[in-house]
Amino acid sequence: MTDWRWISKQLSRLYLLDETKNREIDLNKATLVTNVYLPGRLVHVLKIDDFEVRMTLIFLNDKTSLINVEIENTGTEVREIKYGWAGELIYDIANFKKGSNRIEIHFKDKADKGAIHFDKFKSMRMNLDESIYRIELRRSVSLPNQSVLSAQLLFSRFDTQEELDQTDFNARFARTEIFLEENQTRWRKYLSPIVNAKTKWAENPEYQRMAVKSILTLINNWKGPRGALRYSGLIPSYNIHYFNGFWAWDSWKHAAALAHFAPSIAQDQMRAMFYRQNNVGMIPDCIFADPVEDNWRDTKPPLSAWAIYEMSEANPDDEFLNYMYSKLVRYHQWWYKHRDHDQNGLCEYGSTDGTLIAAKWESGMDNAVRFDHATMVKNDENAYSMDLESVDLNSYLYAEKIYLAKIARKLKEFEDAKTFEKEAESLKTIINSTFFDQNMGYFFDRKLNTDSLITTAGPEGWIPLWSNAATQENAKAAFEFMSKSSTFSTFIPFPTVSKSSPEYSLGYWRGTVWIDQVYFAIKGLRNYGYHTEADTYTKQIFDRLEGLVGFNQPIMENYNPENGNRLNVNHFSWSAAHLLMLYLEK
Repeated sequence: MTDWRWISKQLSRLYLLDETKNREIDLNKATLVTNVYLPGRLVHVLKIDDFEVRMTLIFLNDKTSLINVEIENTGTEVREIKYGWAGELIYDIANFKKGSNRIEIHFKDKADKGAIHFDKFKSMRMNLDESIYRIELRRSVSLPNQSVLSAQLLFSRFDTQEELDQTDFNARFARTEIFLEENQTRWRKYLSPIVNAKTKWAENPEYQRMAVKSILTLINNWKGPRGALRYSGLIPSYNIHYFNGFWAWDSWKHAAALAHFAPSIAQDQMRAMFYRQNNVGMIPDCIFADPVEDNWRDTKPPLSAWAIYEMSEANPDDEFLNYMYSKLVRYHQWWYKHRDHDQNGLCEYGSTDGTLIAAKWESGMDNAVRFDHATMVKNDENAYSMDLESVDLNSYLYAEKIYLAKIARKLKEFEDAKTFEKEAESLKTIINSTFFDQNMGYFFDRKLNTDSLITTAGPEGWIPLWSNAATQENAKAAFEFMSKSSTFSTFIPFPTVSKSSPEYSLGYWRGTVWIDQVYFAIKGLRNYGYHTEADTYTKQIFDRLEGLVGFNQPIMENYNPENGNRLNVNHFSWSAAHLLMLYLEK
């Protein structure tokens, strides 16, 4: 995934030799009984002649996967059989080499080492050159009728030859049954709190399946430590080649959902991002195994304290909370030092290189309509802002103050808590007096140093409801504005631009439905007592998004607001995270 390149179409193809009839059984002609992905494992079952072949693939850890094969003689006679494996490399970037108890894969341009281990390696003969191998049992095995022969393969990738040499694979073969049981136990642990959730949505089997699909999406996008990525975490999607690192905004959202079924992964996701925090408190937009690729041109909206607090509520861990607290405070303070152009207590999205494109990235809404006419202003060296104060950014910062105060109280940092609470109270007043348009009844961004609002309505306007920054009166007006079919109450609710806007389209952040913003809208409605309406919108999301329930379609990056059709990237992590939180009503 780091390099986005495949080395083989089929690295290990099983073949069977029927010694009784002196022929190879062509598994390509077998009847496919099942080929299914179940939580945590791939299962492939074939039938041919008097044999049933069952193959199961699981991951043991971030470096090794296991294939367990069971060959059953379903006939009435004893059969003499051999089995073997064959594989071929498709590029000249790697080559096969015979190891002491394995076939090794050596890359010509890096130190990485791959390996294929066979459980009966010493009983097998092998033909091998740099790009092709074939390995099979030297002697046939008698397989009585109704009996089963098992075989195992291990696939591994390591950073160095030394790491490969030091791993005892024979011991792993001896624990195959234990590994299979541990895999099921791990996945039951993931799924149990979700399928047994005490919400109305968990009572519906189709919504349960959707929640399980969300978990699969998240875990399938999990990657172990690699290079400069010192901790594991989730990439946005394995479907796109450039999504091979961790993004800040994505990470906060992933962690908030992971907290409810995989708390250790949630913690690693946060550690991975904050490990790269610089000496002034900034978190980069995205980080990669090769730190040269990290994007320090911008950061992402401040939702990290929200994620950490959600994690602490789901799984209290004062040691982790204490580890993160000072880092969260430094990141929060960074915004006011480097993204408040006129030092009036309201921040702007910006960049470190002065470019508008990086400042738009910092918002997370890359091509949003509200930024169409923005320009850049310089704050200080390596710190620039757009010339508009964004209501969502300052609402996120309001929420950060509230969550930092709650975390401080958990850690008995009472003076800090009082400071954050006082700052939050003041900021709430400013948000309502600065960003709310009384005529339209909605929140908007404001041009810097003016009273001019950017009155193209987007999801930024409901973030004050999510953060609880809106007054009850303003929240009521915003709800009424959002509930119109001409604005945001579309077939799929809450597009990223009001449908009545001239700029409304199916562009990336110019009208498509993003599930994170749907979540913020629905959560905001619940915050102000609109539970019936929140339920209605949640059900519309679950029922109307193409392929979400009742079909084996992937969870998408975004959706068409007019018909629910799937758009852009498959298997998208933060969509899965927010669907899960809607299901859990978190």
